[in-house]
Amino acid sequence: MQNDIRIKATIPFLKGKSVLLMEDPASPIPVPEYYWEEVKYKLECLDYHFIVLAELLSGLNPVVADYLFPGYEVPDASAIYRQISSLAGISGLNGFLYKKGRYTYFKEILDADGAVSNLLELLHESLRPRVRKPKSSGSGIGIFGSIVSERLLELYDEEMDSCMELAEPCAPSYMPSGPAPVEEDLDSRTLFILGEVERLLRDNNLTLDELKVIIGYKVKLSRMQITRNGKILLTDFLDKETGQPKEVKMDSLTKMLYFFFLKHPEGVRIKEVGDYMAELMHLYMGITGRDDKDAIRASILGHVDPFGNSINVSMSRIKAAFKNQMDAGVARYYWVEGKGGESYRVALDRDYVLWEYEV
Repeated sequence: MQNDIRIKATIPFLKGKSVLLMEDPASPIPVPEYYWEEVKYKLECLDYHFIVLAELLSGLNPVVADYLFPGYEVPDASAIYRQISSLAGISGLNGFLYKKGRYTYFKEILDADGAVSNLLELLHESLRPRVRKPKSSGSGIGIFGSIVSERLLELYDEEMDSCMELAEPCAPSYMPSGPAPVEEDLDSRTLFILGEVERLLRDNNLTLDELKVIIGYKVKLSRMQITRNGKILLTDFLDKETGQPKEVKMDSLTKMLYFFFLKHPEGVRIKEVGDYMAELMHLYMGITGRDDKDAIRASILGHVDPFGNSINVSMSRIKAAFKNQMDAGVARYYWVEGKGGESYRVALDRDYVLWEYEV
C-alpha cells in the first residue's frame, strides 16, 4: 500500500466497486490485447468492474454519440486521459485508479503482471469478512467461536482462489435491470439509441452522468430557427446522414402550443392559456392554413381546456419530440416545463431563437 499514490482530488465517476485503467495512448503498456480481458475476468470474480477508456469509447458509436452530445465533438482517448490524469495529479503515468474505503488511490504500472497481482491481492483483502473473535470466557465457547471464524476465512479464500483460476469470467453478482420505460411517442431510432446507451452503461457499470463526466461532457445548445412555413430547425445540430439541420416534428395543435410558450419567456399557467385565444388562433391558422374560425376556435378550446387531458398530452409530445433528437440533459432546455399551479415556460434563452414565422 505504501507504493500507491493517494489521490487528494475527488474523481466523481469512480465508485468503490470500479477500477479505471489509466493508459496513456501515447505510450501504451506493452501487453497483448487479451491481457486486459483476463484482468477484467479476475476483477469480476471480486465483484469489481474494470473500466478501459479505449473500450468505452469504442462502444460509443457515432449515432449514440450524436444523441448524447449533439453538436459536441467527443474527445479521443488521449484527451480524456489528460483530463482525468490532470484531475488526479498523475500526469504522464500508467496505472490503476481505484477506491479503498473513503479514499482514492493510484497504482502505477511498471511491471504489468506485478501491478495486477498486487491490486487483486489488495482488493481481495478489502473483501475479507470482518469477523470479531470473541474473547475466551473459560467455558470453551470463545475458543470454538474463534475456530469457526478462522475456518470461514479459509473457506472464503478457497472460494476466491477457485474463482481466480477460472478460464471464464465469474457471473457478476448484479442482474441488469430491464429496459427503462419509454414514452410511446419515441421513434424507433431513439428506442435503438436508448437501448445502446443502456448496454454501454451496463457493460461499464456507469450512470449516464458518470459517462458524461468521463468524456468531459459540456452542454452545447443549438440555435433554433422557426421557418416561414412553421418548421422547427436546430441549426447547429446537423443530421449526420444529410448534413442538414435537425428538424423537430410535432402535430399542428402541439406545435401551436409550443410556439405560444416560446413567445412567452415569462411563462404562463396552464389554466390561463385559454385566455390568449386570439394569439392561439393566429398561430394555428398560420401552421394549418385553415380559415374556418369557428371550427378552429372549437378545436383550440377543447385542446387547452385545463380540466381536460389534451394539453397534458401535448406537453408530453413536445418533450418526446426533442428527446427523439438528443439526450434529455440537452433537450430539457427546449421543452416546456413547469409545476402544477405555477407558470410553464421554455428555458432556452430567446437569443437562440430565430423567428421567420409570422407571429
